[in-house]
Amino acid sequence: PDDEDYAATWEIARNVSGTIPERKVHQRFLANRSVVSRISRMRREQPDKIRRIFDKATEFATRRKAAKVSIHSTHANPVTGALLTTLKALVLLPLMVVLGIASAPGWGVAEYLASRVKDKVFRNSFRCVALLAVWTLCLIVWAVVLFCCFRWYIALAALLLLIPAPLWTYDYIENARRCISAWRYLFNKDLQQSHKELMNEIKNI
Repeated sequence: PDDEDYAATWEIARNVSGTIPERKVHQRFLANRSVVSRISRMRREQPDKIRRIFDKATEFATRRKAAKVSIHSTHANPVTGALLTTLKALVLLPLMVVLGIASAPGWGVAEYLASRVKDKVFRNSFRCVALLAVWTLCLIVWAVVLFCCFRWYIALAALLLLIPAPLWTYDYIENARRCISAWRYLFNKDLQQSHKELMNEIKNI
């Protein structure tokens, strides 16, 4: 992180590994390591060339962030990306509304407790621990309510569905953000052109 070209290197690496499905974590890791290794070699052997690529990556990252476009939105075809994320959001919306409301107390308390932590680096870790603890208590309450109001097999099924509710809600919100980002990217032709130019430069690494 203390490297002045760290941000540009990371932007390049994410554009390279981003074409690999997110579930293939190891392959993405290998792709990142490979491109970083090639960048290090170019810094020694072709400093002027890699400097031009760094400048292009920095320019693209600045324009992308100003347009509020996620790096994930640039990895797919703009039309396909916008349509798929929208379809996913619409299909899951009814279920996620229910799970979101059910898990709201857990998220609310966890966020409040996390907001009291001044250390930003530690805050995310604390939020996860707080959510786990609070949601465990919430599940106990939900279990009592469900088993008192419904037949045992319906209550059990609902309780099993509620267990991952906070994580599913978080993932859905993230997908909704990507959906909005994808539509922004779709209608930003200049940013698409800038990305094509960057990818053409990255091919030379």
